Amino acid sequence: MNRLRWAILAAVLAAGPSVHAQQTIFNVPSADVLDSRSVYVESDWYAKPWDSGAGRAAVTTIRGVVGLGRGLEGGVNIGSFDLLNESTPFADAALKWKPAAVQSDMGGLYVGTHAGVGLSGAVRGVGRSLTYGAAYAKLGRLGTRIGAGPYYATRQVFGAERGGALATVEQPTGVSGLTAAADWFSGRGGYATPGVIFNRAPLTWYLGYGFANSGREADVLTVELGITFASP
Repeated sequence: MNRLRWAILAAVLAAGPSVHAQQTIFNVPSADVLDSRSVYVESDWYAKPWDSGAGRAAVTTIRGVVGLGRGLEGGVNIGSFDLLNESTPFADAALKWKPAAVQSDMGGLYVGTHAGVGLSGAVRGVGRSLTYGAAYAKLGRLGTRIGAGPYYATRQVFGAERGGALATVEQPTGVSGLTAAADWFSGRGGYATPGVIFNRAPLTWYLGYGFANSGREADVLTVELGITFASP
């Protein structure tokens, strides 16, 4: 039974937070797209240091994103790597497009897709993909930015082939570089993650708490550190 609980937790962690080879809020792709030839590199950590019926966990993913111009960015991530159990890492590639024709000062649209293959262990050679679209809007003088849209994922992403919803919110705090934010993937295997993002160029820090849709036993602390290499 303990091994089963560990396996379920590892699967949830590997499927949910790690599938994002692009700029994100915490887990959900954001409305931001890198400038042409800019590069963004990030290390993501998801930890559950407290004990529960599902056991402890600590996993990490490394990813990179490059601006391709014309509202496009592409990325790749490798992970997740479990520091306490057998890892089931994937290599994922992704594209995100923010078409200029449907953008304005008040909002716009973006779409994207991820595709990956398992590298080792039980997922070796297994494919997975996630496709999404979202509309976003900026709300008045507060500078709030909200976004929402649909997604479709194959079984290896969230544990079941399905469609669902995603949502994001970002709120400047008035403190230079500090933003309060949250994002959410619907369905089992997804998370609602509120937290804060602090940017001091070229570094960006993320700190959040992931509330698992499946229940508190699968909650995780989310810590991310990114660095942007601006285009020459």
